[in-house]
Amino acid sequence: MLRALALRFRNWLFLFFFSSLSTIALMSAPGPSPSADGDVDFARDIRPILEANCNQCHGAGRSMNGLRLDTREAALKGGQSGPAILPGDGSSSLLYRKIAGEAPGSPMPLTGKLPPDQVELIRTWLDQGAPWTGTIDGAASTGKKHWAYVKPVRPPLPKVKDTAWVRNSIDRFVLERLEQEGLEPSPEASRETLIRRVTLDLIGLPSTPEEVDAFVEDRRPQAYERLVGRLLSSPRYGERWARPAMPTPMTTSTTGGATCDSIATG
Repeated sequence: MLRALALRFRNWLFLFFFSSLSTIALMSAPGPSPSADGDVDFARDIRPILEANCNQCHGAGRSMNGLRLDTREAALKGGQSGPAILPGDGSSSLLYRKIAGEAPGSPMPLTGKLPPDQVELIRTWLDQGAPWTGTIDGAASTGKKHWAYVKPVRPPLPKVKDTAWVRNSIDRFVLERLEQEGLEPSPEASRETLIRRVTLDLIGLPSTPEEVDAFVEDRRPQAYERLVGRLLSSPRYGERWARPAMPTPMTTSTTGGATCDSIATG
């Protein structure tokens, strides 16, 4: 009885500890930020701000002062005070001036001033032309489609100088960028290194000396492809990639009133 209570308390303590860590991680997560190249993405950076702070009063269901911010067309048209956004001129845009507290009247949003980083994101987005991908609340928009809704198109293969290095179509794209940067591909790894890398990656175990010798001596075409096929068909491959999912069921504190430890130990 005491052992079962102790095990249950331990499981509860683990769940509380990991839940606390998750909460702390979410609370400390940084807000939206521009991408590495400095571009602000509407779907990632701007849409969440508008949905959380503006759409309640300036959306499809309600448009105070005749202003809607759920489509680009409506924002360009504006309301009683004129256009809300001026693509390419963030500092002069009414939307920016309102959220920055620079325009006459009550600052927006009415629920409270936005954090400085969000205000700066909107100004940067406006300066970059206010590109608008997708819609808010399902409203129609003729803006640029989000990449997830664009039909994939096979691009033409780029031309490269060192054609002897190319073995497949993907190599051409890699080599094109390397040549643009004035770089050369790294030397090909030895066969001993190749089998060690792919074995550790796929099954999480080092290759045996016998396996290394067999691969090094295998000079037939597609020796590497056969090695990968053997590793993918190995039970160790399933064990390797099932392991990250194992902690999920094991964190369950009870199963029909019995702890995981009691089920395992009988």
